[in-house]
Amino acid sequence: MTPNSSVQIEQNYSILIETPKTGGYKATAMGLPNCHAKGSTRDLALQNIRQLLIARLEQSEIVTLKINSPQSEHPWMKFAGMFENDPQLEEVLADIQAYRQETEPEVEA
Repeated sequence: MTPNSSVQIEQNYSILIETPKTGGYKATAMGLPNCHAKGSTRDLALQNIRQLLIARLEQSEIVTLKINSPQSEHPWMKFAGMFENDPQLEEVLADIQAYRQETEPEVEA
């Protein structure tokens, strides 16, 4: 679909409404750089930001990209099983279990 196609899609934008010390209202479209408008009333500020968004979107399009991570496995997987054949593994696990039972008595054995 090209930016100038005639298909209309309803989109929702979060608008921040501010009341500057100088008076009036300022409307800012959240997440869109340099997309803000002013108005003497809240409704006028919203109307102005709506017109600005429509004009901006007439010359653009919003797309969603799906990107696959280049990392094929979880970074901790290279450590999985590294002590599998260690003769001291059972002793270390028993020490860990005993320590847990001392410090956290509610943990079941």
